[in-house]
Amino acid sequence: MYKGIILLLLAELCFASSTVFAKLVTNTSDISGVEIAFFRFLIGFIASAYTVYRLKIPLKPHNTKLVLWRAFLNTTAADLLFLAVQHTSITNANMLNMTYPVFIFIF
Repeated sequence: MYKGIILLLLAELCFASSTVFAKLVTNTSDISGVEIAFFRFLIGFIASAYTVYRLKIPLKPHNTKLVLWRAFLNTTAADLLFLAVQHTSITNANMLNMTYPVFIFIF
């Protein structure tokens, strides 16, 4: 019964900790926010590709253009989030990131 809530909280903890670790890395090394986003997506891609291959999941989207458009926008948003983390505080970057429902409503 509580498994979904626990998994949701763990997922949120992972998302929140990713910005904290991104800030630590950008402050202590020459790695930029865009590079952090690249490696984050690379690790996710490898894990997803392995899962799709192992479970033989077919990847045939109904509307390829929309899927590619969403991928482009999500990649851009993640790059901008990690650049914001690099140049401002974690609080400000996360507040800006959480304004997306307002823009969805407007557009």
